[in-house]
Amino acid sequence: MPGPRLSKSIARWVAVHPPRRANPLRRAIRCGYLLAVLVAVVWLAWTAAVGNRTIYRAGPLAGVHQSFENQCHLCHQQNWQGLSRLAALDNSHTSTPNAACQSCHPSSAHVDHVLAAAHQCADCHREHRGADRLVRVDQQFCVECHGRLDTDQTLPRNFAREVPGFASHPQFALFRSADDEPPGAEHLVHTVAEIAQVEGNNHWADKAQLRFNHRAHMHPDGVLLPRNAADGETEQQREKLECKSCHEPDAERRYMRPIRYEEHCRRCHALEWTVEHGENESKQMTTLKLPHREPELVRGAIRQQLSQLYSAMSRDRDENAGKTTKVANDELLSNPGLPQPPPVLEGELEWVNERLQRAEHAVFGHEAKGGCRFCHTVTHENAQWQIVPPAVPDRWLLHSRFDHQRHRTVSSCEHCHTASASTSTVDILLPKIEVCQACHRPADGRGGGGARTDCVECHDYHGRQNEHTAKHASDSASRE
Repeated sequence: MPGPRLSKSIARWVAVHPPRRANPLRRAIRCGYLLAVLVAVVWLAWTAAVGNRTIYRAGPLAGVHQSFENQCHLCHQQNWQGLSRLAALDNSHTSTPNAACQSCHPSSAHVDHVLAAAHQCADCHREHRGADRLVRVDQQFCVECHGRLDTDQTLPRNFAREVPGFASHPQFALFRSADDEPPGAEHLVHTVAEIAQVEGNNHWADKAQLRFNHRAHMHPDGVLLPRNAADGETEQQREKLECKSCHEPDAERRYMRPIRYEEHCRRCHALEWTVEHGENESKQMTTLKLPHREPELVRGAIRQQLSQLYSAMSRDRDENAGKTTKVANDELLSNPGLPQPPPVLEGELEWVNERLQRAEHAVFGHEAKGGCRFCHTVTHENAQWQIVPPAVPDRWLLHSRFDHQRHRTVSSCEHCHTASASTSTVDILLPKIEVCQACHRPADGRGGGGARTDCVECHDYHGRQNEHTAKHASDSASRE
């Protein structure tokens, strides 16, 4: 027999909460999850049954790494890093540590004031994306920092504070106002240019110690070639010079080879000095060929040729008179292990020294017209002639790189380098940023677009400008 119906027992039978209504959206989402899991399990089972393992493989390696395509352990040196990265939500967990990359690619980090050690090589260089995309770093990795450098107060002032893309790239430093140059700046522009007054304003100027006039050499009527009397030429010939007449690409066809006097200048600007010798009706003019070397070597070459000329004159004179050539010093000090110098003839020293002094002023002196001063800056201190090193740079934009071969479809060199209007060495003939942006521009949304604008098209990340500076210094020293 049931007990008495008390209020407490009755309350147990009463529903406190109202009944929930079915939610179709929540039910659909739940079913979608279950269906996705079911499809994934069925797909994995089917691929395993047919022996298809491509779904477990990464994409193709870059072309430079394909020689060890089946040796995954060379790069992937740590296990379970994918799961660790997911659990810790930390992208620094990677199976390819920097040490794996630097074992074959020892390279410097980014500029010193950037904590590049916090980044992994694989953050920017994404492998398994095809044959040529390993070094094709996405622009976002560069813009991530260079788009907001104004927040870093430790940076020197000569760095652009905001470069969100090539369309808004700042003007090259060589064409920016020199008045804004911070005192004590040490960026690489100072290795190729200096601040000078041009038409009353401060501008960057080529610091090469050499005199050259592009407009005169590129005259539409050509330049006068020296007359070769030995070949019977009675009139001087003209030749029209082009940029390629002197500027030749290097072996990689990326940059231009340095201008060499022997290859590009000697044919028109021969270093010569004409000496008069003989007596009365037998006077003759002999042209001495001079080397394009240091002043002391040029003086030595002049002295040697004058001595040879005097010896020939004395021998001919004595033979005609039936005499024997006299030697001024019969007992010459010499080393028997070395080639014996020719004997010094009587009167030779006075004759040679007199003409050597004339030759020095004709070649080095202020009165020289076709000598060294025609192109070089010459000093005379402590009775010594010195040539100021020309210091012509092989590379100009040392923070970047360039490839002339890839620009071979450009109509002419004048499209970028306005050399035909230049009359002075101080003129900087590089193109401005606007010339580059005319071709390197992003797609406009209407099917139009130009060459790539990625940062890595021109810039290196790993401090390569130091290599360029060292190469420039060594090349300049070898020329000087």
